[in-house]
Amino acid sequence: MITTEQAEVVNIGFEVFCAVIAWINVYKIFKDKKVQGMFWQSWIIFTAWRYWDLFYMYPALHMPIAAMITVGSVVGQSIWTLAAFYFAYFKTESAVPL
Repeated sequence: MITTEQAEVVNIGFEVFCAVIAWINVYKIFKDKKVQGMFWQSWIIFTAWRYWDLFYMYPALHMPIAAMITVGSVVGQSIWTLAAFYFAYFKTESAVPL
């Protein structure tokens, strides 16, 4: 049986990976200044899921370190989602009218 401490270590690994990917996406969208080749609206649900993890799941499971690390991916995904909305609807350089 896996312990809570072992599960938290696994979650920490996933959260660090998610945070790194989220911030790479933030860098890329601000560099390109457009949304291209994806259904960016799907990230609204993924971002909401991250907030769920941060404010309910990890505290309920008594995983404080995983919850703290989740902040990095929550902030990164929130910035990316807002930037995608901005570039899709307010910038004329958007590659795909969404």
